[in-house]
Amino acid sequence: MKRTTPMHKLITLCLTLIGLISSAEGATRYKDKIFTKFSKDSNLVYSRAKNYNDSLKDLRLDIYRPQGDTLTAKRPVIIWVYGGFFVRGSKTDNYIIALCEEFAARGYVTVAMDYRLGYKNAFSLQDQYDAMYRAIQDVRAATAWVRKNASAYGMDSDKVVVGGLSAGSIASMQAAWLRSDKELPLLANTSKYGGIDATSMYPSVKPTLKALINFFGAIPDTTIPRKGSTPVIHLHGTADTIVPYKLQPIGFGYNFYGSYYIHEAAVRHGLYSELHPFVGAGHGYIVDTAKYDTSVAYIRDFLYKTVIDESLLAVGEAQEPSVHSGYHLYYAPTDERIVIQQPGQGASGALMLQICDMQGRLLNQYPAAGSGSVMSFPVGDLRAGMYIARLQSATGSASVLKFVR
Repeated sequence: MKRTTPMHKLITLCLTLIGLISSAEGATRYKDKIFTKFSKDSNLVYSRAKNYNDSLKDLRLDIYRPQGDTLTAKRPVIIWVYGGFFVRGSKTDNYIIALCEEFAARGYVTVAMDYRLGYKNAFSLQDQYDAMYRAIQDVRAATAWVRKNASAYGMDSDKVVVGGLSAGSIASMQAAWLRSDKELPLLANTSKYGGIDATSMYPSVKPTLKALINFFGAIPDTTIPRKGSTPVIHLHGTADTIVPYKLQPIGFGYNFYGSYYIHEAAVRHGLYSELHPFVGAGHGYIVDTAKYDTSVAYIRDFLYKTVIDESLLAVGEAQEPSVHSGYHLYYAPTDERIVIQQPGQGASGALMLQICDMQGRLLNQYPAAGSGSVMSFPVGDLRAGMYIARLQSATGSASVLKFVR
C-alpha cells in the first residue's frame, strides 16, 4: 500500500496553491481564461481495435496543454468525444478544437479522441448497436490510456473528466456508468468485439472518471446511473428532434431516454446531477454563440465544484427536477436565478414562488402569474448557503427544490 507522508501532503498542497494562482490579476485558474497559447501532441495511439469490416484500426488522440503554465503536473484533464451518429465526425472537428482550447485556456489539459465509426447495414438493429458498443469500448480505452500516461503529460490520473456530444455522449455516459461485462445488454456483441475493456492497452487500469459532461445525449436504460457513480451535468435543447430531451426512438429501434429522464433517475439514485435545459433549442444548439457561452459557464462552475474544490459540494446536493405540479423548477447558478418552465404549452394560472431557509422560514415570495412557458426570478441577494424554493400552484400542488447559492 502506498504511504502518504506529511511531506507528500505538503507538496500536494503547494502544487494546488500554485495552480490556483494565476499571473493575470484577479483571475482564478479553472474558472477564468488565463492562457492564450497551447501546445498540441497529435495522433497518439491509445488502442488498436477491430472495426465493423474486421480491419484493425489505430485509434488516436490529441492532447492540448496550456503554454507558459507554471503548474506542469497533476492538472485535471477533460476528454472530448465528438458526435455524428457513430458514422461520421473527427477529433479535429471545429467544435471539438474549440472546446479543447476553451478549457485549456482555463488551465485544464484537454484531449480530443477518435473512435471507431460506421456499420455495414444502416437498417440492422444489431449493426447499429455494434457501432455504439465499439464507441463505448473506445471511450473506456482512451480513459485508461490517459490515466496510465498522465504523469508524462502533466495530468492528474485521479481527475479525469469525459465530455461527450450527441453520439459521443451516448457512448460516454455508458462507458462511465457500466461497471463490468455483467451489466452489458444482450445486444452487446462480445463474441465479435470482446468485453467492455477488450480494446484497452491497459486492461488493468480502471477507466475511473471524476465527472461527466453530457451535451444532448441519451441512454437506453435509466437504471445505469446509480449511487456512487460519476457526477454528471446535462445540457440539452428541449426541442431536440434528433436525440430526445425526454424519450423517443432514435434509430436503434428502441427508446432512448434523454437528459430530462437521466437527470431524474440520477437524482433518484442519489447521484450528483445538474440539468440545464435550453428551452426551444434543437440539436447541436452550441452553434449559437450565446448558448455556447452559457453552456461553457455552466460546465465551468460544475467542474469547479466536482473536480477542483469538492468542499463546495459539502452543503449541496443533486438538483431536483419538478415532478409534482407539472412545472420544471431549477436553479441556474451562473445567472443566480430560479427558473420555472412548463414543458409543452405555456404556464397558466396563478403561481407563487417562495424562498425559504433550511428551517422553513419564509425569506421571499414572488407572484408568478403569467402565460409564458419560462419565468425566472433573481436570488442573487441571498447570502451563500442552502435554500428551499417552493412553487405553489392554484390547484394546491407544489414543486420543491433545494439549491445552493
